[in-house]
Amino acid sequence: MMRLRPLAPLLLVAATASCGAEPLVVESPPPVVVALELPAAPSETPPRQAERAPLAVAVTVAAEPVPFHCGGGTLIVAGDRPYCLQTSPATFEGSERWCASNGGHLARIGSDQESQALHLALGSPIGFDGGAWFGLVSPRPGQWLWSTGAPVIVESWGPGEPNNAGGDESCGEVYAHSALWNDLSCARRLPYVCESRPARPGAVPGKLRCQGTSFHAGGRPGGIDYCYEPGQSVPWIDAEHACKSAGGTLASLTTPEEIEAFRAAVADRLGADRAWIGFTDEGHEGHWTSVTGRPMTYSHWRAGEPNNAGGRENCAEWYPSDAGWNDVPCELPHVGICTPG
Repeated sequence: MMRLRPLAPLLLVAATASCGAEPLVVESPPPVVVALELPAAPSETPPRQAERAPLAVAVTVAAEPVPFHCGGGTLIVAGDRPYCLQTSPATFEGSERWCASNGGHLARIGSDQESQALHLALGSPIGFDGGAWFGLVSPRPGQWLWSTGAPVIVESWGPGEPNNAGGDESCGEVYAHSALWNDLSCARRLPYVCESRPARPGAVPGKLRCQGTSFHAGGRPGGIDYCYEPGQSVPWIDAEHACKSAGGTLASLTTPEEIEAFRAAVADRLGADRAWIGFTDEGHEGHWTSVTGRPMTYSHWRAGEPNNAGGRENCAEWYPSDAGWNDVPCELPHVGICTPG
C-alpha cells in the first residue's frame, strides 16, 4: 500500500444545509440498502485477534438511487465530489445506513489528493476538529476494505495503528486535524462523513441527460445545449450536484456572445426571475471561479455587484430580464441551469 504525501491546498466549496436537529432522510424513490453484519459484542474476556468474528459487508444499490442529500448536516465540495458531515453521533452501521438512504455511502479515500481535499474541507472553513467515521472496515483480522467492497489503495494510519485493541476494532475513523486513521469498535458513536455516489452510468462527455427542459444557444462554436428543471428550486450546491449527476455542471458563461445567446434562448421560457450559474467565491472571498475550478475571465455583474452583502454572498445568480449577475447566499432556492461537462 502507498502512504499519503502532502499536497498543495485544493479548491473547496462549502455550504451549510438546514440546521434541524434530526437529519432528513429521503423516503422515495427506494433508498440504497446497506446490510452490515457486525461482530458479536465482546465477552468480559476479549477474544484474541485471530478469533475475532468476521465483519461481513454487503452493499445493494437500488435500481434508481436517490439523489445525494445532506439534511441537517454540512455539505462540502472537496475536489470533484460532494461530501456531507453529520455531527450527530451514530454507530458505524447507523452512519452507513444514513448515507445510503440519502444517496451516498461513508466516504472512502482512493488517493492522496482526496485525502488532502477532505482534510482541508473538514478543517477550514467548516472548523470540525475530531474523529469521524468514514468507510473503512476490516472483514477479518489484517484485511481492510472500503464499505463499498473496493480495495484500499492508499493508507494513512496513525502511529501504532491499526492495533485492534481489545480484539474488537473492525471499523475506521479519520481525524479531522491530522487526516490520520484509527481503528475503533464499530459500536462506538461518532460523527460521520458521507460522500455521494458517482454519477449514474451512461454519462456521455459533452452531452447532458436532461430530465427537464433543454434548449440550444449559439454562443460557443457550433452552439451548445443547456438544461434546467422548471420549478426545481434548490440551494446552489444541490443544483451543481444535480448537474453533475446529469453529466454536466452549472453553466459558466465566458464571452459576451455566449451571454447574449444564452439570454435570448432562455429568458422567455425559464418561468423564474432568477437562476443559478456556475460561479462561486466560497472559501476564497473576492476570487470568483467557475465550478470547473478555472478563474472567471469575463463577467456580467449588475451595477454595484458583487458586494457580499452581510458577508455571506458567495454564489452567483443570473437574471433573465437583463442577463445580469448578482452574488447571493448559496442557501437560497433557485433553478439551476446545466451545461455539458
